Amino acid sequence: MAQYHIGKQQENCVACGREFRDGEEVVSCVYPQEDSLGRADLCVDCWEAGKAPAAISSWRRKVQKKALPRRFDRKAALELFRILADSEEPRDADTAYILALLLMRKKVFELARTGSEEGVNTMVLRLRGTAEQFKLASRDLTEEQLEGVKSNLESIFECAQDGS
Repeated sequence: MAQYHIGKQQENCVACGREFRDGEEVVSCVYPQEDSLGRADLCVDCWEAGKAPAAISSWRRKVQKKALPRRFDRKAALELFRILADSEEPRDADTAYILALLLMRKKVFELARTGSEEGVNTMVLRLRGTAEQFKLASRDLTEEQLEGVKSNLESIFECAQDGS
């Protein structure tokens, strides 16, 4: 059985050259070439106008542009952590705790020690390369609380990235 390599999806319409928009419906087709099969992606207008090669198969799909990976701004996260770590609000303490874990993962903080005070587990974090330390109570967050923290952090950092 012969095997054919059909090219990957294209970013532009092969007929008119227009770049596809995210979420746009396009038509992809396969057509015979000399010793193989070719692939063409067309906007719906060009497909309906008959501008496609003589296709042996076609399908419709929606364009999904890949999102750029988010850049983690360590300085902004550290500044936000410092503000939230001083807050008395439980929601702020939840967010500070999750930020601390993220900052540990990004090697901004290192775990200096853990302990327990009055039945509450604590951890002391040291800012790498300095003597500055932060004491946090460990948080046992529910899924709902985690979703709230995630949503809160996303909205804060999206605003920062948008320049709002």
